This record gives sequence, C-alpha cells and structure tokens, in this order.
Amino acid sequence: MPTAPSSAAPTWSPTEGSPPGPTVKVSEFRLAVDEEFGDPQGRVLVTELVIDELGGRTAAQALAAGVPTAEVWGALCRANDVPRERWHGRGRPVHS
Repeated sequence: MPTAPSSAAPTWSPTEGSPPGPTVKVSEFRLAVDEEFGDPQGRVLVTELVIDELGGRTAAQALAAGVPTAEVWGALCRANDVPRERWHGRGRPVHS
C-alpha cells in the first residue's frame, strides 16, 4: 500500500492564497485519522479512497504531492460525512 513518503513536509501549512490557519503536523493527521476512523479503516481510507476534492487523488497521494495537511484532513472528513464539530482538535495532544 502506498504511504506518504518520509520526505514529506513535517507540518501542514496553508497554501498561497489560503486563509491563515494553524499548522498541523503529519503525525497529528495520522493520529486524527486513527481516532476518527479507527486504525485499520483509517489507513485504508487514506491510501485507497479517491477524493474528487483532492484532484482525484487519495489522501496519501495528495500529501505526497504537497497539498497542505489541513486541506487533506478537511477533504477526508467531508468525503466521509464526519460532522464538522469533530474536524478540529483530533490528533492534537491534550494538555492538562
């Protein structure tokens, strides 16, 4: 199964012209996918689900092509009807 290459950017950042937003680490993306969809299903969705919004690519292909991680996460959530209130904060460490 194809995965994002290890040379992928260490964080997600907005593309030129995007509204400014928080930078999201790839590790946070992976954790968010696992938390939302479960480990086996999430990995399949990232590597196998072709998403029109990502130019007909999988999430893994989009990340490898340099699409900002936050955009990939949003597209993955929309493609799977994840309620908007669960899009933010997934994969982020909880500080007490």
